[in-house]
Amino acid sequence: MASPLKRKRDEPKVNGDEAQLQLQPQPQPQPNKRRKLPTLCQIWTAEDFVRPFDQSLEIFVCGKGDHGELGLGSKAVGGQSQQVSPRINESLSMKNICQVSCGKEHGIALTRSNRIITWGSNAYGQLGRDTNVPMEADDVLNPAESTPFRVDTSNLDQDVKWAQIVGSDCASFALTSDGKVFGWGTFLGQGGIIGFRYGTDADPEYVDIQKTPRQIPELVSIKKLAAGSNHVLALSKDGKVYSWGSGEHGQLGRRVDPSDDRAGLKPGVVNPMNMAGAKITKLACGSDTSFAISANGKAFSWGLNDFGQLGNPQKAIGAGVVQAAPHQILEGLHIVDIAGGQKHAICLTDNGEIHGWGRVDHQQPNVVRQSPNFMGTYKEIGRAAFTSIVSRPDHCLAITTGGNVFSWGVNHDGRTGHNLGKDTSNPAMIRNAALQAKKISFVSGGESFSIFACAHKPR
Repeated sequence: MASPLKRKRDEPKVNGDEAQLQLQPQPQPQPNKRRKLPTLCQIWTAEDFVRPFDQSLEIFVCGKGDHGELGLGSKAVGGQSQQVSPRINESLSMKNICQVSCGKEHGIALTRSNRIITWGSNAYGQLGRDTNVPMEADDVLNPAESTPFRVDTSNLDQDVKWAQIVGSDCASFALTSDGKVFGWGTFLGQGGIIGFRYGTDADPEYVDIQKTPRQIPELVSIKKLAAGSNHVLALSKDGKVYSWGSGEHGQLGRRVDPSDDRAGLKPGVVNPMNMAGAKITKLACGSDTSFAISANGKAFSWGLNDFGQLGNPQKAIGAGVVQAAPHQILEGLHIVDIAGGQKHAICLTDNGEIHGWGRVDHQQPNVVRQSPNFMGTYKEIGRAAFTSIVSRPDHCLAITTGGNVFSWGVNHDGRTGHNLGKDTSNPAMIRNAALQAKKISFVSGGESFSIFACAHKPR
């Protein structure tokens, strides 16, 4: 009988009962020998979507559902307002979904039949359809919001092919396979609604709330999107990064008129000075932060830095501190992904490590960490562990090579998937009957809920 594998000295221990990572803080991480990660979590881009879809997803949800964001329907059965641990969403799992994204209190999905489906809060038009319907006596939620249903695309060319979907706090955006961008909803600022399209109140082009999909004409030849709370980034095929939305915290990465809060609604090119020569291949956003990753693993950040969430040790931190232009961060690491939260961020390296920085005050020391700190590596039979990461305002999720999901952070209403009734300070594997034997390949989430997906297997 083969001898059991021994844990290497630098490999974090795993508590078998809780499956928690024992964090190894390393304020000055050293470069690691790069290893190619197994391909598990599909990266969806416009180039991918011009090919036929090859799988449907089985969808699981947990967390808070007061606004219908769990997509479990309107009746007073099934725990549609709260799920403290993951459960299957039968309705979504039957719709041949191949991609999911989340806003603050709503979800968006793309189906193999090229339909966009939404559910959750429609307070600002972010569902892209009319949800003003009568409620029946046994409805506890609006049935049109809490039940996933297709977006109204009747005003669009019916030959359009959707490639990617993303959600911000109060808006949704969709990318087509030929590089066009459509959106609906609105952007918010500190004073309330900023609007969806730029203009004055008397300007016929100005739109405060866009209730159905509308093309954003300034954006062409786009191949990837990323969304923060109230701003959006777009990567063009020629490598330019565009931004639009609220620019109150420098998250647009370009000069906008500070006296006009609508100035940022018109897309513009992010200041490329400090990214000159970098071939940007991926974008990411936190609530009020923006990130870009190059083909050779360099990372750049800009936006709000009140808690050091930009990961730039050379930049001051404190209330109102912003960095309005991109600067390189995480030097010495080869970055493959970044996920931003409200006041923190995490990154994934090419050898499966997760690093984090920013505000940590939930079941952890109440300090600000500006330099990246090593969060831990969980290894499966000697292979690199993590292949995908997601960060929401106050909780994080990560997928391993084996399709297991780890989560940590605020656990109000079960948003981390741990039925513990308390916050989770260390990354811990979700142990749940619904996910048992499932190989999860995708995770997403909103402010207070999470979504998990795996390849759908015929029953």
